[in-house]
Amino acid sequence: MPPAPLAILGGSFDPLHIDHVRIGCYLHSQLRCSTILFVPAYNVPLRKHDPLATPEQRLAMLRRSFAPYHSFKVEDIELRQSTTSYLSDTVSAIRNSYKLTTKMGVMVGDDLLAEIPHWKNIESLAPYITLIIMRRERQINVDIAPIKQLGIEIYRCTNPPSPISSSEIRRRIAHRESFRHLVPEPVYRYITHHHLYGYGQ
Repeated sequence: MPPAPLAILGGSFDPLHIDHVRIGCYLHSQLRCSTILFVPAYNVPLRKHDPLATPEQRLAMLRRSFAPYHSFKVEDIELRQSTTSYLSDTVSAIRNSYKLTTKMGVMVGDDLLAEIPHWKNIESLAPYITLIIMRRERQINVDIAPIKQLGIEIYRCTNPPSPISSSEIRRRIAHRESFRHLVPEPVYRYITHHHLYGYGQ
């Protein structure tokens, strides 16, 4: 994959965890993406539930965690829209805001491959994005032909598996199990101070 000036990593970040940070570092060091935008969603299409933390809380956890990382930026464009977030709209807005003239990277986990052909207006993004497919916990055998038929460029990473999930962290908190090792320290402090996800209840 040629160097991309910018790559985005979207999601609910409910909460942000250490694999999000590792993925950002991988994009920067291994794929030579000079800027990585973390884009928290207001609501995520096809997701079974809305985020449990408020937009302001999720944004605060991201900003506190990424303050030391000069290549990481937090983009709140989807939160400011206060509606369901669609990749096609976000890519268009970011291209205009950052005045991009080359393709941008869009990071997705390989557990989402089957959903991608069903995303709103995904075919319109072919000239503007490269899908960067990151490995999750296990090798997932999904036919990527439907994505290629849309004309979208795909790059599959060889990163170490990233099995941590925000839902598992929320489950651990609800059951009073250890989770400090799974989140950046600023996230841990924020969750415990604000009693998010039922912490301390």
